[in-house]
Order: sequence, then C-alpha cells, then structure tokens
Amino acid sequence: MGAYILTSNMRYLILILTLTTIITGCQYDPYADKYTIVEPTDTDVIGTYEYDFQTIDISIDKNKFKSNGSRIIINSDRTYKIEMMPYFKEVAIMTYEFKRQISFSGSWRIQEIGTIDFGNGNLKKRWGILLYLAPKELQYAGFLGTEKPNGIIFGFGDPDSGNVMTFSKK
Repeated sequence: MGAYILTSNMRYLILILTLTTIITGCQYDPYADKYTIVEPTDTDVIGTYEYDFQTIDISIDKNKFKSNGSRIIINSDRTYKIEMMPYFKEVAIMTYEFKRQISFSGSWRIQEIGTIDFGNGNLKKRWGILLYLAPKELQYAGFLGTEKPNGIIFGFGDPDSGNVMTFSKK
C-alpha cells in the first residue's frame, strides 16, 4: 500500500469544502429568539392581534394589509375570528403566492408546535396555536414573546428562510 500525500492545494480544497458545508448546513431561523418557550395559558393568548408585516412576497406594498384591517381575534370560549388575512397559497413545494385576503372563523387550542435549539443542545419547546378550519397554510402558528405571547407568527416553507407573516397583540 502506498502512502497518500496531501498537497497544499488538496488541503486548501478540503478546507474550503468543509467550511462551505458548515456554513450552508448550519442556518438559523431568524425569529427563533422571539418565540414563546414558556407554555402560555388561555388568558395569556386571548385578545386581538393586528397585522404587522410579511416577508413572503416583498413586492407587495407593506401598508396594503394594515390599511385593510387584517386581524385575528382570539376569544375566551376557544373560538377565533380572522378578518381580511393575506392568504399565501402553496403553489409548489415551499413556494407560496398571494391569492387574496380571506376571513374565516373556527375553534383553537394551544399546543407545542416544535422545539428550538439555541446551540447548546438544550431543546426548548416552542408554543403556538392550532386554528381549526383554517386553510392548511394557516392552521399552525407560533406565538411571539419569550415569556407571554405578544404576537402570532405564521411560517412559510423552511424556517431558515425567514418567510413569515406576523401579527402584534393590541
């Protein structure tokens, strides 16, 4: 068996490939530090949430949905009402397109919708809301506010992409 000798060019190539793999493989959800990680109570989430912003389609005027009164109302009887919400429909795998603003209602419940790893291996539960009778793209939403919810966030596609729509509690 012959010995393998790595030239300086081969070492440099291996270094570049390793760094590229690390950089592209270790993305981070840009909103992870804003998610609710303490289980909220029903009282914590009841209220009205008004449209804040969306990053799914930046060509849409950012004030369009605010002026139309887009909001979410979470009621104490575990029902909700959504008025004039922007509807981004999945038209291909992880590809969303604005269709129209929609209004609908249904029932809700608080539930764990995932976990967050802040890099130390200590996973934290991420809390959100399940909206029954909502279109599939809008059924699961996360709460914003590390201790108590002060907003609702809908994610679209890969969380690392940062494609979201948010509502702030009023």
